[in-house]
Formats: sequence, structure tokens, C-alpha cells
Amino acid sequence: KGKAELLPDAVRKAMDDVYYSQFRRATTLPLHPASIAVATAQPQKVAIIVPFRDNQIQRRQEQLDIFVPFLTRQLQRLPSMDFHMFVIEQSDMQKFNRGKLLNVGFKIAKSLGYNRHIFHDVDLLPDQDLVAYYGEQQSSPLHLGARWEKYKNLGIFFGGVVGMSSDDYERVNGYPNSFWGWGGEDEELYHRVVDHGLTVYHPTAGRYTELPHKSTKELKGLVNEQRFRQIAQRVQKPTSDGLSDLQVRRIGEPQHAGDHVTRYPVVL
Repeated sequence: KGKAELLPDAVRKAMDDVYYSQFRRATTLPLHPASIAVATAQPQKVAIIVPFRDNQIQRRQEQLDIFVPFLTRQLQRLPSMDFHMFVIEQSDMQKFNRGKLLNVGFKIAKSLGYNRHIFHDVDLLPDQDLVAYYGEQQSSPLHLGARWEKYKNLGIFFGGVVGMSSDDYERVNGYPNSFWGWGGEDEELYHRVVDHGLTVYHPTAGRYTELPHKSTKELKGLVNEQRFRQIAQRVQKPTSDGLSDLQVRRIGEPQHAGDHVTRYPVVL
């Protein structure tokens, strides 16, 4: 599947279907807007965890400068929601490791009393219909990124934006730490969710706007070329390669950027 990106769309789609057909699927249920009105009645502490590294080619700092005030305004419209954004910034020269950064952010947020977590890419802006789901009291994983049109035709897609409770995230052992470069860590999280029999909810309203940037797939030095081999060799219900054995070289002093945002430089 490594060279599938070079093939015509129809051929690539057929190859994707064959690849994804080998995997078990989670039970997936719709979550309608009417279902979340009661769920947001109680005060909530919600952590928005954003993996980040400035990348001049993809203009990531510009995206962060748009993302933070936009999402702050959107979330402030939700009643009874105590939220904070944790920007976990990789500050070394290794390939970007989204999964490991999200594990770091989870541990920081949980230590500060947050028990609901939304793992959020910096280039996705939710509309008002979708942001209403951010205050939903999750009893199961909520794949908000299912409303992102870009990957809707993939057989398995669990990226972009995912909400999970502390209990569920710890149950599945979080994201893998071993996926260096773009791709694969979100699929591995999905398989962990399936391993544990968790139901995944999908919003039925709203959409994401993706901030423009050069596709990571086109920047071969940033891609995880080992992702398909790693998925093929995975074990069910892994007790390692996740939260259980997370180690980093250094977490720098937090940098507060307003009432709702803190940036943490991390050397992995």
C-alpha cells in the first residue's frame, strides 16, 4: 500500500477497501444534536489537547494563531463548560510524533483535574453546529473528525479530532508512542478501541473547515513510512507502547497565553 498515493483515485480506493477489510470494526452510533442539550447542563472540565510543532512549509504557527482565538470564541458560547487548551509542542529535531505528544497532553490535563479530553489537530475549525458536541458528556469515544469531509471515504478513519473520557483513554492505553512521522497513530488508537469493545459515536451535524497548507503526504521526509508494517505487526490490547510506558526527555516550563491556553515545550 506504500505507493498507493501515486495511483488513480478509483484504483487507490479499491486498494484501500481491500486493506481495511481485514480489520474488525467498532460499533458506531449516531449522536444527534437533540441528544446533547441535556448532556451539557452540568458543568464540565474539558481539555482540548493540541499536538504542535511549528513548520514553516505548512505554516503551523499561523494556523495556531488562527485556531486558538477561533476555538476560544466558539467554546465560550457553550453554557457550563470549563475548558482549557493544552498546546503540546515538540521541541526537538526528531520526526513529529503526534501520538506521544497527545499522551503527554493527556497526563498533564488529567493531573490538573480534567477528565474529558478532545485530541485536536491545529488545522481544523469546527462550525457552531459541531462545536456544540464539544460539551457532550461522553460515555464512549466521540469521533468528531468524522465530520471532516477529506477522509470520509476511507474504510477506517479515526483522526482529526477525537473525544474520550479519562477512563476510556487509560483503558486502551492511549495512543502509541512508536509512530514517528505522519500517519498510523490514529488508526492504531482505533484498533485499541475495537480491542476493548468500545462503541464509537459520530456527530450527525456540523462540519470542519481545514486551514490551507501543503499536504504532509507530499512532504516525504515527514511521513511515517513504517506505519503499515507497524499496524500489521500490532498486538491486541497492548500493555506497552502507550500511556503505561510513556517517557520523555524533558517537559519545559508552561507558557501561559491567556486564560484558556497553555503551551508546553516537550523534548521527546
